[in-house]
Amino acid sequence: MKSIHLLVIAAVFAPSLGCSWIKGNMGIHPTPNPNAGSGALPPVQSEQLVGYLNERASRLESITYYHVSLRAFEKGIPTPALTGTMGCSQPRNFRLIAKGGLAGDVDLGSNSEQFWAYVKATGQPLFVYASYADFESGKAQLPAGMPFEPDWVMQVVGMTTLPPGMNYTVTPNQKERNYTLAWSARTPQGQDVRKEIIFEADPAAGTRPQVRRHLVKDAKSGKLICTADVKRAQTSQLGTGIIQYPTQVSLKWEEQKFEMDLSLSEAKVNEPQSPEMTTRRFQMPKNLGTNPINLAEYRFGPK
Repeated sequence: MKSIHLLVIAAVFAPSLGCSWIKGNMGIHPTPNPNAGSGALPPVQSEQLVGYLNERASRLESITYYHVSLRAFEKGIPTPALTGTMGCSQPRNFRLIAKGGLAGDVDLGSNSEQFWAYVKATGQPLFVYASYADFESGKAQLPAGMPFEPDWVMQVVGMTTLPPGMNYTVTPNQKERNYTLAWSARTPQGQDVRKEIIFEADPAAGTRPQVRRHLVKDAKSGKLICTADVKRAQTSQLGTGIIQYPTQVSLKWEEQKFEMDLSLSEAKVNEPQSPEMTTRRFQMPKNLGTNPINLAEYRFGPK
């Protein structure tokens, strides 16, 4: 099933002073701000927004969603729903295992060395993998040339640390009451892109996310490549601070006309786990009934 194959690839590859919400608990407040939604937006420096993201990532070492509901749409047509679990831990550990009866099974994951995608639907199962070294050098190519990084999910969850000192820009939007942090990057496939993260200007509380949207655009044309919209989030106390993590996310790839909605619940944050357990949990599966394809050694034809 073409849509399920696309679903699997997409899911893996796939982010201080002057502003009141950046103060205190890095901008996330347990109660609403009575002055939110009015007044001129104060100036914010890129270092402040990068600092917020990195502070959040330093607190969110791991997260496991014990119930995940996944629904994809290809050209507006829904595919059968899948349910399962999803876990992430820093720096690159990710695992999503989901089943859907006749819709098939998926096992998507990564660790510090490699990433993989397995799907069993109608017909021959698909099982691909690549080392990060091959992917980042451009040796490993994704099916259909999809221009996505495996770190995409980690960024959306809030576990990516942005390097300081890059040429970041900040654009305020008074009407929408948000700030856009943007910077230039290049994908492993050699495409120059512009990455953006949109922050709510007013303090987030309850289920309203502070980090609202992640975007990737073509650097030359400005054409939108993909987006991740955080629809809902959970605000929680963690030690002496407050954290926030997504509970409903909508991913969209413009050219492929493909969307994916994830509902994430029953979350556990920073659960204690031995190194041995972590290694087993984020290890590429074996004995799945089909031989894995190394993306550094194989090229998929056009679909």
